[in-house]
Amino acid sequence: MRDDLHKTVPLSRIWSRVLRHVSQSRLGPLELGQDIVWAVRREALSPFDEGVAALCRAMRETRSDLFDDGEERLRLALVEILNQSISANARAACEMAVGILLEQGVSPAFEKEVIQTIGRQYALDRIEHMAAKVSQHADYRQARSVKRALLRALAKCDFTEPPQLGGRRLVKTDESLFATDLCLVL
Repeated sequence: MRDDLHKTVPLSRIWSRVLRHVSQSRLGPLELGQDIVWAVRREALSPFDEGVAALCRAMRETRSDLFDDGEERLRLALVEILNQSISANARAACEMAVGILLEQGVSPAFEKEVIQTIGRQYALDRIEHMAAKVSQHADYRQARSVKRALLRALAKCDFTEPPQLGGRRLVKTDESLFATDLCLVL
């Protein structure tokens, strides 16, 4: 796979970073999955998006109690959010939440299930978009290889937890440098 795809394929900065890690084959599926989670949480599940924040607030406020499962309150809250002027990502997220609510009702894991579904669907859309762009600017084999690697990583994604990206390299102190064992070859 070409290692300069992230420079030649026009993508957003966030997804260009993911493509760079795919094309350089530096990361395994688990680490690449963390990159996907980071990208999805930055774009689709952003707390700065007012519609997404309203959706999360509505799911937290309508948790079931002893006498009410909160299903009707949540449905009304979601309809109210959908009637507002919100972003396309927030609208898609609310529609998925309504679909899960109608299909399965409110359960203890409802919020996690909605977030996982939203994240997975958004990531699938972005992966398809990325593969199409790679196909336009490189060739079909490159696109198929990128898509295969990203789908393998997507299977490891958990969008309900914040990503655990590898941090920057630690700066070594003088003591740790002096404590380094050196092998002399004669």
